Amino acid sequence: VMALFGAPRALEDHAQFAARAALEMQRDVRRFADDLRLSHGLNLTMRVGLNSGEVVVGRIGDDLRSDYTAQGATVNLAARMEQICEPGRVYLARDTARLLEGYFRLRSLGGTGVAGVDAPVEVFELEGSDGVRTRLDRSLARVGSPFIGREQELSRLVAALDQVRGGCGQVLTVVGNAGIGKSRLCHEFTGACARDGIAVHRATGVPYASRVPMFPIRQLLRSKLGVPDTASPQEARRWIAGALLLEDQANAAVLPHVFDFLGIADSADHAAEHNAGVQEHMLERLAAYLACAGTGNCTGPQILLVEDLHFADAATEAFLTRLCRAAKAQPTLLLLNY
Repeated sequence: VMALFGAPRALEDHAQFAARAALEMQRDVRRFADDLRLSHGLNLTMRVGLNSGEVVVGRIGDDLRSDYTAQGATVNLAARMEQICEPGRVYLARDTARLLEGYFRLRSLGGTGVAGVDAPVEVFELEGSDGVRTRLDRSLARVGSPFIGREQELSRLVAALDQVRGGCGQVLTVVGNAGIGKSRLCHEFTGACARDGIAVHRATGVPYASRVPMFPIRQLLRSKLGVPDTASPQEARRWIAGALLLEDQANAAVLPHVFDFLGIADSADHAAEHNAGVQEHMLERLAAYLACAGTGNCTGPQILLVEDLHFADAATEAFLTRLCRAAKAQPTLLLLNY
């Protein structure tokens, strides 16, 4: 199986998406292999190879059949990474490692000879994610340059938080050109709030979000629910059910729809009923849950941060209008930037 990231349409951070896909593939295959081993006594493993670079893409074939694919030295080296990979692992070449440094845990395995390449090719093993998801996270982890200035903007954020502490929900937007420091400002403010014991839940828009309905809202909901990134769908369903039922027993009616919304529904269960009324009810319950700063009787304050809304799809924008109304009635600061 060959998968292309960044073709036919350019994809920002394509190497990261490929790496996450490779890790999830290995994780899912291991789960399936455990069941297969216990039920049938069979072993199943998979190798994954990654490489990045320029390729020739297009429809290749004859008059009877043609497939969209990629060709070239980059593809050949990716195939070589897969061939030499130890079963159950993910190997990648130096060009991909350079794009993943700071975002993932990599282990250098040394060089190997490859046909058609004069010098040995350095090989790396992809061991896992470092939990870093944005360029700001990586730059702060690498350099940690001091935050200077922005006193006026910080004072406005602090003033809004004081209003929230008084029980008056606030909605603030930070708007500016790319690279001007919106994310750094929000990072410093929410970091200081978190150190003071204020709950902070966050989500980030991504370039492909317009093709993934409500992607930032799904992120924000998982953050508020506290679902670990490594949780299996079954573990996530148990976690979410406990959190939502603890907040309000009436949420039991929308649980199947929430599972479906987050893409973790159990295929063995009956599909959740889809109609406008049910969907509207679920979105109202989710907005109320996100805006509520605690469980049961709401306490607070809390901060909901949604970054890079310039990537948001229409459904996300519509839900944020709903969330703004809910947040104003709770001790919640909804902070948006774009």
